Amino acid sequence: MHLETAREWSKFGEMIRLQGKSVMRPESVKFLFYGTTANPSYGLSWWLPTEGGLKPDGRRHWQWNKDLPRDIYTAAGAGGQRLYVIPSRELTIVRQARLRLRDDFDDSEFLVKLLLG
Repeated sequence: MHLETAREWSKFGEMIRLQGKSVMRPESVKFLFYGTTANPSYGLSWWLPTEGGLKPDGRRHWQWNKDLPRDIYTAAGAGGQRLYVIPSRELTIVRQARLRLRDDFDDSEFLVKLLLG
């Protein structure tokens, strides 16, 4: 059985942050971050910081702090795991969590503490 480690997930995030470096064409990477009409906060497997769009749990709306960078792309895994890619800050952040059926984790609050102190 292969379990993803934070290090492996961060490599994937870095590849995306660097516009597909050696794996994808940069113009193809951009298509991942276009919201859909059904949910403007969801692109092609990536959650986008669009105010009012549904969160990954589908129950609540994103409430992004206005001081956070506007280019935060989030991959959300089972049980509250997250991969944040923030090109303007040259950051890739991995959050691993225990598998839970319900996740009350607040992405915006976490990123405000991490990025804004």
